[in-house]
This record gives sequence, C-alpha cells and structure tokens, in this order.
Amino acid sequence: MRAVNLLPSDAYATKRWWHGLTGGTDLGPAKNVVFGFAAAVGLVAVLLGVAYVHERNLVHHRTATLASLNERVAAAEASVAAARAAQATAESRLTAFTSLASQRVVWERVLVDLAHVLPGNTSLQTLTAAAPAAGASAAPTATPAGGPGGFNLAGSAGSQRGVALVLDRLALLPWLSGITLQTSAGSGGAPVQFTIGASLSSNGGK
Repeated sequence: MRAVNLLPSDAYATKRWWHGLTGGTDLGPAKNVVFGFAAAVGLVAVLLGVAYVHERNLVHHRTATLASLNERVAAAEASVAAARAAQATAESRLTAFTSLASQRVVWERVLVDLAHVLPGNTSLQTLTAAAPAAGASAAPTATPAGGPGGFNLAGSAGSQRGVALVLDRLALLPWLSGITLQTSAGSGGAPVQFTIGASLSSNGGK
C-alpha cells in the first residue's frame, strides 16, 4: 500500500527553514530543555502572581480589621467618657443634696425640744433663730457676750436661780452651743427678765 503524506505544503517550508537555521542538526533534546525552562519560568511567574494577590488580599483584610477595631475602641472610649460624665454629674448632685440636707433645720423639732427643757416657771417673750449659713461648721464657735447669735430668746423667770436653771437646761440641747446670758434684770421679788444668745448648729432639731 502506498504511503500518503497528509502534511500541508507549508509544513515543508517550515521544516526547511528550521533545518537551514540549525544547519540540519537535530536539536530535539535542546529544544526540550528550552521548552522545559520556559514552562518552569511561566510556572514560577504564575506562582509569584498568585502569592502577590494572596498577600495583597491578606494585607487588605488585616487593614480593614484594624480599622474596625479602632472604630470599636473609639466607640467604647466615648461610652466610657459619657458614663464617667454622668457619674460625675450624679455625684455632684448627691453632694449638693447631702450638703443641703445637712444644713436643714427642723424648726418644729427645735420648738418641741425647747419646750421640753425649759423650766415650768419660765416664760418666753421673743425667740429669734436663723439657720446656719452654707458651709458653716456643725459645731459653731461661741457667740460673744452681749452680741446677737443665730439663736436668741428673751423671757422671764421667777429668780436669778431660775435664770441659771434655764441656762443649764439649754445646755442639754445638742444643737445649741456658745450659750451666753446677755442680760438679766429684776429685783424686789419681781420676775427676772433675761435675754440669752447662742449659736444654732446645722443639725438643729435632728
């Protein structure tokens, strides 16, 4: 059976060109090496490209994660600052309330306590009292003799001994200090008129 060449005519031209280039030498092994090297270079390039893309995506992901964490930290710090501000406001209000409550004088209780300690043969004519100023000490200093204080009363007693008893009884009241007899006058068996001054503490009547 006769063999038939199925190669196109231009294949012969390419073959003749290759033989002319190589001088008719068979470069089959060298050609395989060149193709293998080219394939290896291509594979390395592909691997480098894949590695670059992977690293770039990894860096992008980490950058996004860091930005998210920074936002959360900033939000947490803002919440903490707001909570601290609210706590400071609450503490300030509590301090102001406590200060006002400590300075409050229960006048009803003051009058009841005064009525309990005064002797029976004593009568009051006038009573003036003023709450201590803000920031005043709970145990104020004594009022100078003859000078007005935060607590002043005028009345009469049967005798000088009765006036002394009034002073002793007033000393039993824990919210009075600096009790001073300012005036005392009376003779011939008449009632003794007296005026007494004292300092009223901030826990008056409590």
